[in-house]
Amino acid sequence: MRIYEYTAATDSLSLKNTVNASSNVATVAWNIDSTELAITSNYSSAGNEFRILGFNSATYALALKYGIDYPNNAYKVKYSNAPESYIATSDAGRYLKVYKIN
Repeated sequence: MRIYEYTAATDSLSLKNTVNASSNVATVAWNIDSTELAITSNYSSAGNEFRILGFNSATYALALKYGIDYPNNAYKVKYSNAPESYIATSDAGRYLKVYKIN
């Protein structure tokens, strides 16, 4: 995964960080305050097909906060809107999973 910064004044993109996702990334979703990035991957033998990464906006670093191994590939991820945070994922087995974020 590559992380870029967009500068509107110059209409330009700058590469800020490159992160090895260790598997094919299927979808990504930001939480409401942009401090977490959830990703799903479609490579089930890699493990942690669903991951929540903490995002540091000063350094553009991503760090694993939670990883969940799915028996099937994980395909979609979506955060709910505030005030309570939930995240939903779906997988190749056609299962929907909803997690409450504390």
